[in-house]
Amino acid sequence: MHRIAILGKGQSSKIADTCGTIPGILRMGLFWDVTSGVNIDLDASTAVFDSECKPLDIVAFSKLVSNDLAIRHCGD
Repeated sequence: MHRIAILGKGQSSKIADTCGTIPGILRMGLFWDVTSGVNIDLDASTAVFDSECKPLDIVAFSKLVSNDLAIRHCGD
């Protein structure tokens, strides 16, 4: 099943809000609209929180794999 979340600069989305339930496997892709020839650098990151909303980990271009190996970032 495919779901789409459209976000603007600085916005975020919770997986459960988009999917209803958290799937066993989740793949995310990024797309940006035409930039009229202007080069842009699009960076994505994932923040991981526990059930009490305490931060556990961050995965981004500077750290491509989560501590528990469950999340992999494909790089820039």
